[in-house]
Amino acid sequence: MSAREITIVGVKLLAFGFSLFLLWQASGAIVIILVGVVMGLALSAAADAIARFAPLSREASLAVLIGLILVAVGLGIWSGGTALISQLQSYLQAVQTVGRQLQEFLARGAGGLFPEGSINFDEAMPRFATVFGSAARLFAALSEIAVNVVIIAFLAVFFAWQPSVYRSGVLALVPQDKRSTIGQAVDRSAMAIRNWLAGQTISMVVVFFSTLISLLLVGMPYAVLLAFISGVLTFVPTLGPFLSGVAIVIAGLSVSVELGLYGLGVYILIQFLETYLVTPLVQNEAVHLPPAATLGAQLVGGAIFGTLGFAFAVPLAAALRALVLELYVDRITQPKV
Repeated sequence: MSAREITIVGVKLLAFGFSLFLLWQASGAIVIILVGVVMGLALSAAADAIARFAPLSREASLAVLIGLILVAVGLGIWSGGTALISQLQSYLQAVQTVGRQLQEFLARGAGGLFPEGSINFDEAMPRFATVFGSAARLFAALSEIAVNVVIIAFLAVFFAWQPSVYRSGVLALVPQDKRSTIGQAVDRSAMAIRNWLAGQTISMVVVFFSTLISLLLVGMPYAVLLAFISGVLTFVPTLGPFLSGVAIVIAGLSVSVELGLYGLGVYILIQFLETYLVTPLVQNEAVHLPPAATLGAQLVGGAIFGTLGFAFAVPLAAALRALVLELYVDRITQPKV
């Protein structure tokens, strides 16, 4: 290999490494853009559905949809926002109480499991007051979330308003003879995300109302807040339902062990119905990833992109799966003529 060829290879490797470095540094912005694309597909699908059943153009349907969402959010904040915040404050105080009781129980030897005072749990475990009691830390986190939500909302509207423009922009980056193939793969990926989002939205609504009714029947405190958390966390498969179950059990334990067990029973019942009844029905046409693949995608997404990457890893993995199937698997398995 000549010196010129070695130089060219070296420059290409440096350029590739520098590109990876830039992508890594911009990972936060990249995941926000990807989430904006996912939410834009959701808005676009809803607008198309409205346009099919109403005498409106697609743009008018999207405008109506955005208006309805803004009104619903405004009414929700006005009617229930204060109650949710009040319940959240009370719930965090209950979490601190349960945490202190747990630390005291462990410090006394956990019912004889080990000698009393043998381990200083005050040093080994963080104080719940420290974890949940910092108003400044909570405000900073909520402010960052609010900014990201606003950015994602604008991106979603832009993507949904003229999806063909962005699709054409992507296809313009590939050779002319490959554009038809890439276009089909992009459309298949978009459909996979749409179907998954539709199914998850139905599951979230079902879980919210079933959890709310069940918690009210057993007399669980913070029922509205816990049902809201359960519904939202249904969007995140595997870990989301587990976290909502932990939140319900802690709320019950803040009152009594019996109510904590009732909360555990409610969680198991709701998850059984959601896993074996709701999900198979609403996700019949959607991309269904095996549990191990789902958790693996979430771990990779969380490691690379953080919390947003973890939350939206599954629809992005569904899109990637559709791309691989369209561009590789289906083509090598097609019978040759």
